[in-house]
Amino acid sequence: MVCPAVEHMTLWVLLWVTVTTDFVVKFATVIVKAFIALLPRRILSLKMKVQIYYLCCLFIYKFIFLLLIFAVISDLVAHL
Repeated sequence: MVCPAVEHMTLWVLLWVTVTTDFVVKFATVIVKAFIALLPRRILSLKMKVQIYYLCCLFIYKFIFLLLIFAVISDLVAHL
């Protein structure tokens, strides 16, 4: 099995990538939630808005967790 070439990341680079990605994903989620909140009730009921907010929160935390795991695993593979 041939591993792809991965550049070695220091702890600070890994931390910077994680924090930056976290900020960008959370900011995008806030923008999506703001657009949903601006929709009138006749287009989207309050119950649906709450469900979409909940799904956005679930998505953001799972996505960030997967990105962090991927970054750590790729750093470990680079050391092999």
